[in-house]
Amino acid sequence: MKKFLISVLMGVSLVASANSVSTVIAPNGVYSLLSAGANYGSFTVRQIGITATTATNALVALIDAPTNSLSYVNSAYTNRLSYGTNYITSWTNFYGTVQSVTNIALVDVTNIVTASTNTYPTRIIAGAAANSTAVFSGVNYYFDQGVLVTNQGSGSATVVITY
Repeated sequence: MKKFLISVLMGVSLVASANSVSTVIAPNGVYSLLSAGANYGSFTVRQIGITATTATNALVALIDAPTNSLSYVNSAYTNRLSYGTNYITSWTNFYGTVQSVTNIALVDVTNIVTASTNTYPTRIIAGAAANSTAVFSGVNYYFDQGVLVTNQGSGSATVVITY
């Protein structure tokens, strides 16, 4: 029983522990705060702290992206589509009567999908007023690829996330 309680308490302490990372990001800056590859999978952001370090507001977006790019390109590809349809065959017989037969057919076609540019998903956009700090606790934002931070405000910001 004692070994069981020790293992349970150790498991609880491992779950309760959290990591934090922080950065200072300039206006219109983009920074890769966390990489899913370094953590071997996805992770959950549980708290976000934003400090506007100047006399102007900070507006920060957290984006689920693997690199410092805000968008990605799906390359063009070709696939095959099949659909069922009916067709009517009509003819005039020897006596001048029009005859019609309805048949069902499976039609195969080639579909060409052009390249497209998509943006990575934005999980949260939050801000802090000039010379102040805003903290968002008790949140669960899930990131599968990494955390990319952008500052859309006019002043520098310090961003701290706990995951």
